[in-house]
Amino acid sequence: MILPSPPEWQRCSSAPEADAGAIDIWRADVREIPVNAPWRAHWGKKMFQAKEPVRQSRIASRLLLDTVLSYYLFAAPEDIVILRETNGRPYSPGTAVDFNLSHSGHWALLAVANGTRLGADVERIRLDRDLMAISRRYFSKSEAQEIEGALDVDEQARCFYGLWTAKEAALKARGTGIANGLADTNRTSAGRIRLIDGEEMHLRQFTIEGDYAAAVAWDAPAAMRLRFFHATLPADC
Repeated sequence: MILPSPPEWQRCSSAPEADAGAIDIWRADVREIPVNAPWRAHWGKKMFQAKEPVRQSRIASRLLLDTVLSYYLFAAPEDIVILRETNGRPYSPGTAVDFNLSHSGHWALLAVANGTRLGADVERIRLDRDLMAISRRYFSKSEAQEIEGALDVDEQARCFYGLWTAKEAALKARGTGIANGLADTNRTSAGRIRLIDGEEMHLRQFTIEGDYAAAVAWDAPAAMRLRFFHATLPADC
């Protein structure tokens, strides 16, 4: 499996034009965040014990969430209420806006839509893991064979992470997480993925950079248009 080319990311520092038929995909570069950026009080418990680069990555993710949700909810970041479902999936009560956040390496990724449930995942493609052992344990037999049949180690990794991000995006949209149904969540075509209960979701796979695989999955409708934005985060963070 060859991952699709990176989409064209539009640099954005303000609210995009409203489009009810769109899923907006936002990315933020951890390297653009000042190294002394503070942990904001409304994020909850301070991360005194978190070490770099974990702390910096989480700060970038929360800044991305603050910045982008303020556009869609027309509220200051400190006034936005984020709760969690019983399965831990975050949501903002009293609004039709759905969102899902992921981060890996030096990228944070956020998907936002109005009126459809969605999930997003990004993973840095790594060659220092036993991907075949992982795929044999957590993927279906046919998927493990697909990865094993790749031309070389690099292509194996791209195939593995392409499948992994697709599965995780769908499971995050459902709210179950990868512990429930990873092997039984299967991509049925380039734009569809089936979960363990037989439900199918729409799927879009892409890359952020050459070594970062990403995916977004959503319920309906199929004709949702995807827009890609590179978030310019607050300079005074």
